[in-house]
Parts: sequence; C-alpha cells; structure tokens
Amino acid sequence: MAFNISTPASLLEELSQHDNVDIRTAISENPKTSSLILDLLSNDDDEYIRANVAEHLNTPINCLEKLSDDDNSDVRKEVAENINTESSILAKLSEDNDEFVRKNVADNPNTPSNCFSKLSEESDVWILRNIARNLSTPIEILNKFSDSKESHIRWSIAGNLNTPESTLEKLSKDKDLKYDLNAQKILILVCKF
Repeated sequence: MAFNISTPASLLEELSQHDNVDIRTAISENPKTSSLILDLLSNDDDEYIRANVAEHLNTPINCLEKLSDDDNSDVRKEVAENINTESSILAKLSEDNDEFVRKNVADNPNTPSNCFSKLSEESDVWILRNIARNLSTPIEILNKFSDSKESHIRWSIAGNLNTPESTLEKLSKDKDLKYDLNAQKILILVCKF
C-alpha cells in the first residue's frame, strides 16, 4: 500500500509515521508522496529514508538545504544528484569531503559555472568525466580537458553538445578515440554540423 501511487495522501501521511522502517522507506520512495510528507521524513532517524527523501523529485528546497548538511555522505550524495537542487546548495557541496558527493555535483546541470574551475583540479577520473559531459561546463574547461591523458574524459568532451567545433576537429584526430566506435560516430555527426 505504501508503494502504491493510488494510495490517498491522508493514508500516506499516516503511514509515514509508522514504527516499521520498511513502511516509511516505501513512503519515501513513492513518487506520489507529497512535499509535506517528505519534509516530515527528512528528519527520520534512518539514513536510507533520508537519502530517499534527498533524491525525491517532490522534496522541497528547504529540505534539500537541510539534508545537504546531513552527517551521512549517502544523503548528501543524493542531494547533489537531485535535479531540483539549487545552485547555492551545489556550490557548498562542491567542496564536500566525500568524492562521491563531488562527483554528483560535477554531473548536475544546475552546478554554477564557477564551481567547475575548482572541481577540474580533482584527480578523480569520474569527477573529471562528469565535468566533461556536463552541458553547464564552461568552454575553456572543455578545451583544457581535450588534452587529458584519460580517453574517458576526451570521449565525454566529444559527446558534449557545447564543445566548440575546433575542439571537436582536434578530437577527431585523436588516435585513441578513432578506435572507439561510439566516439567516432559522435565526432562524425557533430563535425558535419
């Protein structure tokens, strides 16, 4: 019943206060759970429930702000991934001590452009790859990354719709990418336009 999207809001609210953690978890995962109930669940003792609230699309901004300070990094990671998280919250999370939180910040299209400079100094390849594929990444960083020794990063730049034509031309001559069929298809399509 707690998973059912047809369950009335009044019953979801009642079940959100149930002693059974599995029931509260189901409520936190139900796409029809209201922002009011998610606000209540954002204070739950169970970090898995708080993480579900952090990733839920109905979670209000004030809850995302509160959860961005959660002691549990999995909760902060979900806040950083949530498409509704505001840029000010993402700016704060871009300096989080957990690399998975920063990885999700690098991938979120709401991340402010000024955060990418500091994130681009990271050594973690997955953070750098997410920066390279993010449509909000400043062009100067995309150009800089086109010289990366990591083919994953160069491949992500090749797939970024905001990569300048001159950089795509340069990448079209990249011997590592020429042997990657997917990257080659992207470069051919993009260079035609």
